[in-house]
Amino acid sequence: MEYDELIQLQPKKHGPMEPLVPLEPLPFARLDPHRVRRALYRSAPVTSDDLLAAINALLLERLDDLLLTPMRVLELSRRPGLCTTRLQRRLPKASIVSMGLVPPHAPLAPRLRMPWQRYPAALAGDCNRLPFPNDHFDLILSDMMLHWTSTPVTALQEMRRVIKPGGPLLLCTLGENTLDELKQCLTKMDQACFGRTWVRIPEFPTLHRLGDLLAGAGFSRPVADRDLIRPLFADTATLLAEMRRMGASNAHRQRPPGLMGKGYPEALATLYQQQFGGADGSIPVTVEILFGHAWKATPSRVTPPHTSSCEK
Repeated sequence: MEYDELIQLQPKKHGPMEPLVPLEPLPFARLDPHRVRRALYRSAPVTSDDLLAAINALLLERLDDLLLTPMRVLELSRRPGLCTTRLQRRLPKASIVSMGLVPPHAPLAPRLRMPWQRYPAALAGDCNRLPFPNDHFDLILSDMMLHWTSTPVTALQEMRRVIKPGGPLLLCTLGENTLDELKQCLTKMDQACFGRTWVRIPEFPTLHRLGDLLAGAGFSRPVADRDLIRPLFADTATLLAEMRRMGASNAHRQRPPGLMGKGYPEALATLYQQQFGGADGSIPVTVEILFGHAWKATPSRVTPPHTSSCEK
């Protein structure tokens, strides 16, 4: 499916959808989904000390502000795991379905459990074609998934389709300033080594762009805000190893071909340290997290015209 035209996802088995607002093509529409899934398959389980766990905690704090008691919840994530378990503890009476781009590392429910205990149901699938009927969930959470999908507008349209009228969507994704230091160093390295720049880090959306995506997908009352996190790492080797552990990779179709050479990692580490390194030798990393929430509008009731039974 090309991104040059307005994407109108019309699943036959789920009925028609409303006309949507056309949007400009997005840079991360050129991601290779096969490379994304391959990197996520190699990712390690999320622990309570991970950056992804901290981002999930910020997302769940915003869930508390909505003051909801949903009974059916859909969580869309890169890979079901610790964050899904947290959501179930926060909503103990809700029936939660967690769908990731790849399957979880381990089953989310134990083999032996009490009949009254609820555990999330986990599955892997394509967020551009959700296997659920229309108006099925009271709430949808999208946890660090949207920036890894090739067609985010289509994914948002599908989320809107399966939410009940009046239900909210709450999401978080990476913003344009994420890995800005690493991006600057890679650009200088490519210019020095190759005389041109390669796409090495996906171009994540801006805060305003996220609001446009939500409105263009047909959601009402979209609200977007952001947080900046600046963790410290010992060196670039530690940073890149942590990124691989979380499943991050260059999945862009225009990635550089071949290997970079033996001296490239050492030169990159030296440049990063010179440009951004601290007095203790550590290097900072900017992580911009965009948060958004919007609602599926309730169909307006059309009041029939008043007719009088009196005749003149």
